[in-house]
Amino acid sequence: MKTCYVGVKAESVEKLAKRIEEDEEDVIILPVVSPKSVSAPTKKKPNHMFEFVAMVPPDILKEEYQKAAISNFGGFIVMRLPKHMIKPEFLGK
Repeated sequence: MKTCYVGVKAESVEKLAKRIEEDEEDVIILPVVSPKSVSAPTKKKPNHMFEFVAMVPPDILKEEYQKAAISNFGGFIVMRLPKHMIKPEFLGK
């Protein structure tokens, strides 16, 4: 399974969002709060790390689910990174 997709077209993200919307009635879109932390690569951890926070407003949750939402969620992040920063072999056609 791939964990990172490079060169994804905007139409692909739109199709994915529409597919999720069609399959799931319980999808919400949350703005990402400023990165909680950003880390440059090190010898032990060679990846660039971006840690984000997404906040679910409590007023949208039914009272009985105020504490349960934390254990029943899924999501993904769509991030923009300029093409000139990416190796050509990862950009596809």
